[in-house]
Amino acid sequence: MRQKVCEFGVLNADEKTVVRLFITHTSTENGHIATLTCRSVRGYERDFENLRRRFRKLDVAHVAEDVFERVMDLAGCVPGDYSSKLNLDLNHEASGREATCEILRCLNDVMRQNETGIRADWDTEFLHDFRVAIRRTRSALSQIKGVLPEGAVAHFKDEFRQLGRSTNRLRDLDVYLLDEETYRAMLPRSLQPGLDAVFSRLKSERRRALNDMVQVLDAPEYLDLMDSWAAFLQGAQSQRGRDSAVLAIALARKFIFKRFKLVLKRGKAIGDHTPDEALHDLRIDCKKLRYLLEFFASFFPKDKMDKLIGYMKKLQDNLGDFNDLSVQQWELTTYLNEVLPRSRRADRLLCAAAIGGLIARLHDQQQAVRREFASAFATFSGKKNVRLYRDLFR
Repeated sequence: MRQKVCEFGVLNADEKTVVRLFITHTSTENGHIATLTCRSVRGYERDFENLRRRFRKLDVAHVAEDVFERVMDLAGCVPGDYSSKLNLDLNHEASGREATCEILRCLNDVMRQNETGIRADWDTEFLHDFRVAIRRTRSALSQIKGVLPEGAVAHFKDEFRQLGRSTNRLRDLDVYLLDEETYRAMLPRSLQPGLDAVFSRLKSERRRALNDMVQVLDAPEYLDLMDSWAAFLQGAQSQRGRDSAVLAIALARKFIFKRFKLVLKRGKAIGDHTPDEALHDLRIDCKKLRYLLEFFASFFPKDKMDKLIGYMKKLQDNLGDFNDLSVQQWELTTYLNEVLPRSRRADRLLCAAAIGGLIARLHDQQQAVRREFASAFATFSGKKNVRLYRDLFR
């Protein structure tokens, strides 16, 4: 789907704009539709109402919902037919192999559905959902052991690991650019122009990274991978692992409780002076536990699973913020030490001052997040949460 927006102004006798008009041309393989949107200008609401009444008399005014439905029909889409979330309803009698294949097919669908949006660069969320589906796929292959042939599992884990890596830089750049205004607001107004060079460079690098990502998606290697992956999932029912026939719900309890105990053990070992790497490792363990909970959520009472994921989310948010702040400081330090010294910009000193100030602010935030870890982990490791895990999975 492609869109082009043209803006016009309706002028009064004094040649002042009293209404803004936006004509949106939407094109898909199925055809073309043009829509007109009117927006009032403050102080000229009466002119807007007069124009709207004229459009109604001409029978060209429709509510926004009608226009949206027409665009969806043109695109061949149904509102709500896509979700990056795993809304699975696994059969309680399913074997481990059957349930795992259903999970993996769902994730494969999410990956394929986001390819077009990445290529067209419609929104950064397309890449985000694509990446999450890759991570979940790798996690399922790694954690749901013994239900699929070991050789095939090792092969596809490596393939998806490499595919995931190819998305890393573009996603990092998306995050930095989406937070541009936040970064600027951290600095005094006098230092904010010092970040212009940084974000100009990031935008240029993003254009190159997007082009690289599109080349990955269009490469024969990627197309072959997705074809072979789909074929494997289609024929996996005839391929056996040692626990292929074991009930999936029994495997779910085993894998979830084992991962939960590991998170508890590693989290309890973290103190005020524990190296930062331990928090990064715990973040990965928490992701793995979260994925298992999501994979098998339909086997267990929804209200209880929602509670578990709620406890999990608070801890994940803390660990995720800590990691993000660490990566952001590293990126800025690299620019300060490696890029800026080679720059011929006249405002190098202002740029250095701005980056240094931003690194200091990010460091302070990271230390504050680190101090909040104990509270977040105490909630996760509390008696209520532990009892819930034991009741459901032990």
